Amino acid sequence: MIVFFLCSLSFAIRTPASDEEGVAKVSVKFPWGKAQVRRFRRTDTVRALYAYVQHTAAAEAAGSKGEGGAFDVFTAFPSASLGTRLDETVADAGLAGSQVIMRWL
Repeated sequence: MIVFFLCSLSFAIRTPASDEEGVAKVSVKFPWGKAQVRRFRRTDTVRALYAYVQHTAAAEAAGSKGEGGAFDVFTAFPSASLGTRLDETVADAGLAGSQVIMRWL
């Protein structure tokens, strides 16, 4: 199992324009009950999804007494960790139009 930890990110995660070609939407459900739909390029890797989730969770933890710490991202059904698929593209991992779930470990 690969474990991810929250840390500050020193780079911006760019969202593709809504009219850009080759864009996939992925819905991310967070443990604090919020879900966000994020656009990724179909050629972005799953690692970019993890970076987005990490950035969003760090911002949420900074604004509250959130759990923080280790997390992973899972497909909704069947539930499977995406941590072993970091170098696959969003398209190859079958994430276009899907929902993923962030969980604290």
